Amino acid sequence: MNIHPLFVHFPIGLLVVYALLEVVIRGRLASRFPSLVPIKGFLAVMGALASYLTVITGEMAEEAIQGTVSIPDQMSRLIETHSAYAVSATIVFSVLAVAYLVYFIERTKFASSAFAVSSPLSPIWRVIQRLSRIMRETALGPVLALVGLILITITGGLGASIVYGPDIDPFVRFIYTVFFGG
Repeated sequence: MNIHPLFVHFPIGLLVVYALLEVVIRGRLASRFPSLVPIKGFLAVMGALASYLTVITGEMAEEAIQGTVSIPDQMSRLIETHSAYAVSATIVFSVLAVAYLVYFIERTKFASSAFAVSSPLSPIWRVIQRLSRIMRETALGPVLALVGLILITITGGLGASIVYGPDIDPFVRFIYTVFFGG
């Protein structure tokens, strides 16, 4: 039973909304809406977690198909390319999600006691905090979010090619042609 379609839409929705907020809501606009930081963090963390389930169920679907039928070489390459882009998107969004997890941990009593100045973990925690701030407060965050959005778009186009064929719409045809020619 292929449960991949049940999971695939959750990370797409969460991460697309996150990426759009990350790219669009910056600078002065973000300072007017400080509550957007935890919202973006929630979307990034939940979307990244959901993307792991989606990648796992995609691998399960691939194994199930390979176990029952012989897949033509072209379709096998299409599935592998789709999988590679899905994993790449998951990695990009996971980096951003970790930055927001650090943001959430910083606001707990645990962080102030476990990573106190006298703690042996303190220097490591300060480096992690600095990297988290760089991700969240500089142009690196929106750039990575935009890269992730592009990766999701390519993954979706390749996935549509797998399920419906490359001629389902002009956009899917374009993505398919970029990777596999006419």
